[in-house]
Amino acid sequence: MNNNDVKKTIIPEQILKIFIDSCIQDEPQNRITDKIITLISTNYTNDEKPTKLFQLVAQKCNENHSKYFVLLGFFHAYGFGAVCNEAEAFKWYLKAAEHGDPIGQLRVAAYFESGIGKNISKSRYWFEKAASTGLAIAQYRLARNLRISTEIDNDDISNSIFWLEKSATAGFDKGIHVLAWIYGRGKGVPKDLKKSLHWYRKLEDSKSGKATKSLVMYYLNGLGTAKDKHEAIKYLYRALKSGVYCNQVLNEFNNYR
Repeated sequence: MNNNDVKKTIIPEQILKIFIDSCIQDEPQNRITDKIITLISTNYTNDEKPTKLFQLVAQKCNENHSKYFVLLGFFHAYGFGAVCNEAEAFKWYLKAAEHGDPIGQLRVAAYFESGIGKNISKSRYWFEKAASTGLAIAQYRLARNLRISTEIDNDDISNSIFWLEKSATAGFDKGIHVLAWIYGRGKGVPKDLKKSLHWYRKLEDSKSGKATKSLVMYYLNGLGTAKDKHEAIKYLYRALKSGVYCNQVLNEFNNYR
């Protein structure tokens, strides 16, 4: 076996890791495919890259290596190395889900939520399966699913907050952001500016840049904490440095007494 054969043998597992890690981080699909193309660029010619990889992964699936089912589903869904085929994508995602793969469960839930065979109860079933494994993005998606239901009730709201807090505690940025927003406005929970500030601080710690503008306003106006212009200025500087548009915040400073 030559060096090229060795590199080609290990590629499917590397690709699978990239795919799973990207899904966990909720990265856009085009970014995932760009990462895959970058990794395989040294192994195949430009014309054969996607096709060769598709064939390798399909072979793994035909040999019943179930961990690759979800990756083959992704390839079918986005036409990577094959013609785009949503029905085939769903078939492989469902196979993965039935084998207990949380990413597969998440993908199937998403299809039932807004794609193939739209069915809210089935969507929620698979979101719950994935969320119960500790997958933070699934916990967030389940929380969102519970809140957007057309038949939402108090139990749904309570369960939504439960799963949202799970995702936030796990460090999922979107979960943290929404939870901070909900507590800041009292949407489905008693308004609690201290809790809102707590979660905005957590979001700031993640370096996402999504919380800085809110933190400026909280410290400047004494929301959930004592007024602290120095802290507000600190976060304003961070916001401006990160490119966050802060016209509203700057106006607040101009009117500050």
